Amino acid sequence: MKPVLVLGAGGHAAVVIDTLRAQGMDIVGALDTDEKLHGSENLEIAVFGGDHLLSDWPPVDADLANGLGGANDVRPRTTIFVKHRDKGYRFASLLHPSAVIGAGCSLGEGVQIMAGAVLQPRSGLGENVIINSGASVDHDCVIGAHAHVAPGATLGGGVSVGTGALIGIGASILPGVKIGNHAIVAAGATVIADVPDDVTVAGTPARELSP
Repeated sequence: MKPVLVLGAGGHAAVVIDTLRAQGMDIVGALDTDEKLHGSENLEIAVFGGDHLLSDWPPVDADLANGLGGANDVRPRTTIFVKHRDKGYRFASLLHPSAVIGAGCSLGEGVQIMAGAVLQPRSGLGENVIINSGASVDHDCVIGAHAHVAPGATLGGGVSVGTGALIGIGASILPGVKIGNHAIVAAGATVIADVPDDVTVAGTPARELSP
């Protein structure tokens, strides 16, 4: 395995670093665009500087780990993934040892299945998906690329989550419901009906928020 360079040095990057260590992976260091973090450490991992230093670690020498979170907006982590993947880098997949991954699941490049998460049989994750701490994804779910299922969220069987969608902390999605591309389900919402593309829903039962 190649050593891994973490992109980002904030809170989600700390979770990424901790998970990489739990997998026994070699971490080179971290890069972040925030100059105030340069020269600091994140869980004893050095933050070397900005993304311009990535040229010191070409794709043949290191893999990357996406340390950007997506608590409010998944677009920045999507952009960084696509940008560097197109340059030939491979993104490491994070599978925390405490996560449960059922039989017949398919996992895209750079997925992050965090501590205590459950992914039940025959579910599929696209590239760069986060199944965050303690989230539960039941059987036969399909999660599109770059989507984020936040901590404690619960997806019933056969749920479909579109590309770049965000399922908020503690949200519940009933079986068979479809969440559209780039849709947002607010924290704690209970979704009982399909959500169109680019729509934000909140509440119990979840309803579309006014623009």
